[in-house]
Amino acid sequence: MPAPRTRPAVLVASGLAALGACLASLAVHLLTLANVAHASRAVFLQAPVVFPYLRARGAVSVLTFLLGLLLVAAVVALVTWLGARSASRERGAAAVALSAWLGTVLGGCLSGAVSGLAFLLQLNRSVPPELVVQQLTGSFSSGAHWGVTEGWLVAVVAAVVFALTNRTRPGVGAAGRVPGSPAPGRGTAAEQPPAPPR
Repeated sequence: MPAPRTRPAVLVASGLAALGACLASLAVHLLTLANVAHASRAVFLQAPVVFPYLRARGAVSVLTFLLGLLLVAAVVALVTWLGARSASRERGAAAVALSAWLGTVLGGCLSGAVSGLAFLLQLNRSVPPELVVQQLTGSFSSGAHWGVTEGWLVAVVAAVVFALTNRTRPGVGAAGRVPGSPAPGRGTAAEQPPAPPR
């Protein structure tokens, strides 16, 4: 049985996860500018990366934002690829969906931790250790929350792409032959040489 085609599902999952992280970050930024309290939006919207165009932030925030998006895309691509390459061609869409969702959660966690660490490094004063732990834990859990709540969309799209790119034509087996036809390179019965006499 040939290996499943994994590249389309992996590329779509990683691109969609990075786009989703960017859009979630923009939405959080716009809600912050509109003075919507964190507690009222935290239930339905979190972001693994911090949108870079906040006032009083420089090139470090842009680099952190891009690094976070790249990290989300890379982790989603890796975990989705690992799940897709071991999945069945015909029935592997569920495995791809679960691996894409897990990749989104893990990518959100790591990206959130990087964003929290970059925020702490931008502070010019000494920070108490309990604030460091609180900031890193909050950023990590914010990324995990984003991955759990928005990762299902990445999972569904990756599963659909995997199913569409790995389906077989009706009446054609997994090897690409119509059942009952001769093996490749053997030709039809009329084309084969006669059997040697005994």
